[in-house]
Amino acid sequence: MGEGEMAEAMATREAILLAKRENWPSVIFEGDCATLIDKILEPLVDLSAIGPIVADIRSFAADFCSISFQFVMRSYNSVAHALAHSVCDYAEGVSVVPVEVSPYVFAEQFS
Repeated sequence: MGEGEMAEAMATREAILLAKRENWPSVIFEGDCATLIDKILEPLVDLSAIGPIVADIRSFAADFCSISFQFVMRSYNSVAHALAHSVCDYAEGVSVVPVEVSPYVFAEQFS
């Protein structure tokens, strides 16, 4: 397991916590780390270093009416990739699109 997989797992856990705080009933998580997506979807206990994070993600997922985790190639996931590389603060309770990624968000909304 590389640092990238750990970073993806931690980012996914934070994203699912954000969705819970915002009370979103249905969410779709797209990621470009196939190994992580497989681990989240696998029903067995993950004994790897990211196992506890995967367990958290699975536990939090139970709180949604509808949730899915999908692998998406990085080249098709420009918004998530830009978000992962931008440095932004998220003020609890305030939903904002960081300036660095707003062109990607708007491009995907209208594509």
